[in-house]
Amino acid sequence: MKATNVYNMSKQGYQQNKNKYMSRIVYDVQEAAREPGFHIAFVEPDNYDRFYIKYRSEGGRYAGITMVFELAMQDYPIGPPHLKVLTPSMWHPNVSALGTVCVDFLYSREKWNCDYTIVAMFHAFQLL
Repeated sequence: MKATNVYNMSKQGYQQNKNKYMSRIVYDVQEAAREPGFHIAFVEPDNYDRFYIKYRSEGGRYAGITMVFELAMQDYPIGPPHLKVLTPSMWHPNVSALGTVCVDFLYSREKWNCDYTIVAMFHAFQLL
């Protein structure tokens, strides 16, 4: 099944799909909230377009370190979210000095899969 491009829809069609996408975002946020080490804070109540995740890694090189991320969900789940690290003192080979996470599936629609969840993204980041 081919993904619908939200930019080429009528206003009504976009709103219908936005509602479908919103239920997916809500589901993923609830899944993340149940995971150990995740704490989610919203910029505005009930606005799932942009929020923060405080993530405490349980394993790997960053075990025990708390990191803060900003997620912007403009195209999610059809497109990847924009993920930015806000933890100032954290060094990671896949994070730029500006906090941009350099993971191919987050910046390439060809490599992005709408089956990826917020939790899966963080587990993948932890393994880098």
